[in-house]
Amino acid sequence: MSFARISALAVAGIFVIGVSAASFADDMADPVTARIELMKENGKALKAAFSASGDQAVTLAQELVDDFAKLGDLFPEGSTGPNSHALPNIWTDSAGFSDALTKAQDATAALLVAAKAGDAAAYSAAAKSVGGTCKNCHDTFRAPIN
Repeated sequence: MSFARISALAVAGIFVIGVSAASFADDMADPVTARIELMKENGKALKAAFSASGDQAVTLAQELVDDFAKLGDLFPEGSTGPNSHALPNIWTDSAGFSDALTKAQDATAALLVAAKAGDAAAYSAAAKSVGGTCKNCHDTFRAPIN
């Protein structure tokens, strides 16, 4: 990969992180909107991660690690609304939700380790694990979306 391409990717990554951080701060007043947007970003990043390699894989894995570190704060007690698909058991089974979040955070950390190591097999397995933890959490703590 050329230096110009790497530089362009780095600048784009810094821009995305800056915009995401500003958006996250603005949306904290509305955690439902913030978590919906964060989940959309996570879905796009995870989808891209399945075919990523090299620097792009590291960037996407780091994005997922950073996003999952924020996610727990976006579910304050009673944060529901017409756009929310969060089920009440997020709060009534907070230990279960916390465990699901920890599993997802561990899975994204493993994805980042594999990406940094350039281990394609471990990276692929870790990406599948992240997807599995997302699915398990959504199956348990999110109402179906029509």
